[in-house]
Amino acid sequence: MDRFLPSELRKHRAQKRLSEEVETMVIRNVENIRWATLRTLDDAFRRVSTAIDERLKETAEATRNAMRDDHLRQKQNENTAEPELKRLGQKAAELAELENELAHHADS
Repeated sequence: MDRFLPSELRKHRAQKRLSEEVETMVIRNVENIRWATLRTLDDAFRRVSTAIDERLKETAEATRNAMRDDHLRQKQNENTAEPELKRLGQKAAELAELENELAHHADS
């Protein structure tokens, strides 16, 4: 149909079509770039979020382990401290008895 139009009108219509095609291509390219950028950002946030979740789990587990170890160490210290205190009390009683004997011998 364009070939039946005068050359000036054909030229104008061709430029208009080309302009519309260029605009369509630009919009399509911008949308593709936008979509790729959104996917990249989404992937990056997902990776960071996963890494943070893993680190928080590791930190919580390490904290639980440290608390458990400390609790076990306290129990162990209580179990070893009691016999040691008893032994030291017996030694203190023996020393007090020796002191009395020495004082008794010194008075005599």
